[in-house]
Amino acid sequence: MKPKQIVIIRHGQSQANIDKGMYEHTPDHLVNLTELGKEQCIKTGVKLNELLANKNVTVWSSPYNRARQTTNYSNAYNSTRIKYEDRKRHSYFFYRIENGESGADVYDRISMFLETLYRDFSQDNWTDSLVISTHGITALVFLMRYFHWSYEQYEEAEKFF
Repeated sequence: MKPKQIVIIRHGQSQANIDKGMYEHTPDHLVNLTELGKEQCIKTGVKLNELLANKNVTVWSSPYNRARQTTNYSNAYNSTRIKYEDRKRHSYFFYRIENGESGADVYDRISMFLETLYRDFSQDNWTDSLVISTHGITALVFLMRYFHWSYEQYEEAEKFF
C-alpha cells in the first residue's frame, strides 16, 4: 500500500554549508550540523509533529552524520572543494563534482531506493506517512524520479533548493 503522504526534509545547515574547504580534511559522511542547523531541525520537528500527529509513520534517513542528526533533532521518529560555479554553468543534473556524484548518479541510486519502497508499498497497511531525511540533491532527485520529471524540470526546481 502506498503511503498517503511522503515528506522529504533536507538536512539542516551543515558545517560544510558554511566552510566548503572542510572537505579537504573531513570526509563528507562525517560533516555535522551547525548550531543553526540544529535549531532548523528542531523547528522542522515541530511542524512534522503537527503534520503527522496520530499517523503511522516510517522514517528513512541517509547514514551521513548531518542527515541522522537532522532526524534526531527534528524528533522525526516521534511524529576537495566543490566547484559550484562550474556546476551552475554546465548542468546541475549532469555535472559530476570531482570525487563526487552528479544528479544523474544520484538518480540511479534513488531508482534502487524506490524499488525498495515499491516492495514495501505492496505490504498491507505498511504506513500512512513516510519521512525521508536526506540531502538537497537527493531530495530533488527523489522528486524528479517519483514524479517523472525531465532533467529540464529538475534544473528549474534546483533553484528552490
